[in-house]
Amino acid sequence: MDYRLDPTAQRLERFLGRWLQENPGWQGSHGGWAGWTSALRESTELASALMEDAEFGEVGVATWLKTPDGELVRFAVGRVLPWPVSAEFTLLVDAVTIAAIAKQRQQRVVAAGATAVAVFLAGAVVYGTWSRPQFIGRRS
Repeated sequence: MDYRLDPTAQRLERFLGRWLQENPGWQGSHGGWAGWTSALRESTELASALMEDAEFGEVGVATWLKTPDGELVRFAVGRVLPWPVSAEFTLLVDAVTIAAIAKQRQQRVVAAGATAVAVFLAGAVVYGTWSRPQFIGRRS
């Protein structure tokens, strides 16, 4: 599939371009001396950092019905990183995928909660209508 015109790929590419500029040491784990990076971050740690950005939720890589498209993620990451065959590339692809799946789980929990509330309210209305005393609304 050609992702160049895909709106989700374009949103993800813009988000990642901005995020990478704002986080220049994104790939490194800051455990060395005086700010030097010692190793690559864990993908789950980077995924958490991506999810902290409010704009990530608006990208829509995964919705509560649609899982993240791995090819779309690789395409967008390949557009913002100049080295597509590297540990950094794999790290960012994994982190975006993990963050998208986590966001999807959050959306499913919210959807399930909203459904439960709606069912409860509908049941309360039906019960209230059905069990209403017969004298209400009558005139003597």
